[in-house]
Formats: sequence, C-alpha cells, structure tokens
Amino acid sequence: MKRSIRIDFHAHILPGLDHGCEDVGVACRQLELAAQQKIDVVVATSHFYPHLHTVESYLRKRTEAMQALKMQWKVYQSMVPSSKAERQSAPKVLAGAEVLACAGIERMEGLQRLCIEGTRVLLLELPFAKQQEAALIASVCRIQQECGIQVVLAHAERYSYRTVMELVEAGILVQLNTASICSLRKNRLCRQYRKAGCVAALGSDIHGIDKKYRSFAKALKRLGGAAEEIMKRTEQLLLQNGGRDEEGKCDCTGI
Repeated sequence: MKRSIRIDFHAHILPGLDHGCEDVGVACRQLELAAQQKIDVVVATSHFYPHLHTVESYLRKRTEAMQALKMQWKVYQSMVPSSKAERQSAPKVLAGAEVLACAGIERMEGLQRLCIEGTRVLLLELPFAKQQEAALIASVCRIQQECGIQVVLAHAERYSYRTVMELVEAGILVQLNTASICSLRKNRLCRQYRKAGCVAALGSDIHGIDKKYRSFAKALKRLGGAAEEIMKRTEQLLLQNGGRDEEGKCDCTGI
C-alpha cells in the first residue's frame, strides 16, 4: 500500500529570515537531512512577530530567501558525489509563517497573506506564559471564526491543556513537535491531544543543523499507523483549504 505524503509542517529552513537558519548553506543541509528521512514536503515557517515585522517586509524577505535557496540547492547537489545515497531530490517546499499571536491580531491588515502559500491555513504560536490572557484567546478564536482562515496551533504541547482545548472547541487544530513525541515528559500531553482527535500535523521545528530530523523519523516509527493517519489529515487540511493543483493533488513549490 502506498504511504501517505510525509509532511514536515513546521520548519525554520529559510536562510537569514530568523534565528533558525543563518545562511543558505545551512538551509541546503537542512533539506538534505529532510530528504534522508524521506520527507516529501517541508512547510517553511519562519517567525513572524507583529511588533517587529510588517506583512510586506516579511513577504519580500521570504521571497528572496526562497529564491536564494532554490538557486543554491542546484549548486549544492552538483557538489555531492553521485555515489552518495544522500544525493536525491529535495523535499518540496511551501512558504508559510509561524505567526506570534497577540490581542487584536485578527484586525491586522494582510493577515491572510501569511497563510501557507495557496491555502487559507495559518500556523500560529502563543506567547510563552503560564496563563494566556482572555483577550488574546478571543482574538485567536475570531481569526478562526470570522476571517475565513483555518488556524493551526504550533507546538501545542508547550501550552496548558485547558488553553489548547478552549481553542480546539472554537475549531482550531493543533500541530505537535516530533521531538516531544519522543520525550517521556511531553509525550503524555501529545497522547491526550491525539486522543481528542485535534492533531492535524507534525513538525520538526528544526532550527539550524540539529537532531530534529532524527526525532522526526523516530516519532513516526513510534506512532506507527497513527502517523499515517496524521499525514493524511495534514494533506487533506491543505487540499480542503485551497492547496491543490489542476489534478486535485497537493500543490507544492519544488526546490
């Protein structure tokens, strides 16, 4: 039976856009590591901070970073000996963003342009706080309910179960980091979200060149058939929210 498309929904691989990837050489190595784990699609989700960025400036820099990665990847691959197993096609890359939520963000002009390219799916993170303010939670819910955007909460296992489930009740889905699935401390919460049926995606959350893609593969093995189900859910999430090509398949930009 053909396996589902393997999608890394949360990765910091665009060169120079945030602290996740310092230059295009690191970005190419990250793509190579993803390819080694047979990842088919990587969603490039560099940080977007409303207090530091404008949508226009962010998108301009993101386009430049995508173009630089595409050009350098061809050079990078030509330098890899043909006998090496690592020499293979890069995963396809979708441009997105990891948007930091704040109160009133639903009124930010151009918010929909930060969705994963070609879709109405937005990856959103919450500020790191023991207790989230009611105004912030209300704003996140309004994005989901009033803006025509499907919100996915990044690394949901970092937040309180109560906060996450309040958002889930408003229709928001969650993404889990694969390193947390491999963690004894975090996996319990991951299991709770899987049991609740709200997990729509898995992400490496890779920053730089680290062991995140090993964790990605380890998590898929640990999840077994559940990983296949989540990957199918991720593909459907993108398809149902606009991310399909003329043949009705997942529409991705090849690097």
